[in-house]
Parts: sequence; C-alpha cells; structure tokens
Amino acid sequence: MYQRIILGISAMVFIGIGVAFLVTPQSLLPRVNINATPGTALTDVRAVYGGLDLGIGLFLAFCFVRGQLRTGLVACVFTLGGLSCGRILGIGLNREQDMITYYLLAAEVLGVAMATTALMMGGPTTERKL
Repeated sequence: MYQRIILGISAMVFIGIGVAFLVTPQSLLPRVNINATPGTALTDVRAVYGGLDLGIGLFLAFCFVRGQLRTGLVACVFTLGGLSCGRILGIGLNREQDMITYYLLAAEVLGVAMATTALMMGGPTTERKL
C-alpha cells in the first residue's frame, strides 16, 4: 500500500508542476529568480519545466494504473536524485542561494528517501505482469 501511495503522490506532484508551468510559467518563474522573455526563452521553460515534468508525471501515473510500482518508484528515485544532484552542485558552485533552493532540495531528497523506502518495502509483489 505504501508503494502505491508514494507513486500516486509523485505522479500527481509531477503532473501538477508540469501543467502549472505549461499554462502560467510567468507567474512561477519569479519564485526561482528566473526571468524568461516571451519567445524562445519562455517556450524553453514551458518545454523543460512544464512538458518534461508532465511527461514524467504521466509515466508515473501509467505505472501506477498498470501496477508497475517498482518501475515507477525507480523512475522517481532517479528523477528526484538527478534533480538533487544538480541542486547540490549548484549550491556548491554558487554559494548565494535563496531559501527556495533549500526547500526544493529538501523536497527532492525526501522524495528520494520515500521512494527508496517504498522500493525496499515492496519485495517481489511490487510488480504486476502486464
């Protein structure tokens, strides 16, 4: 049950972030000190922050619906782990950070820990054959 909860929440969070950045990136970008002008920059933000998150979220939702819990949780660990690594590297290279950086890092590390715990708890029943 824990595996399904973690995967379901992860799917919803990624989908929510993706949709938000696709629809209203201008309202979200100031929170992370990004200034993207309309045109190429804003389109790239929509693609990377919106489209990529939406795609990951839909994949996680697909895994949830199909009972591929292990696959979805592994995707969570790698995706959130990659984001965490990038953020840690950024903090190390650029010491001047706003608190949002640390909040996002904490959320990502917590997500990795929860998905990893779910994987460890899952055992062989975490995967259902298609």
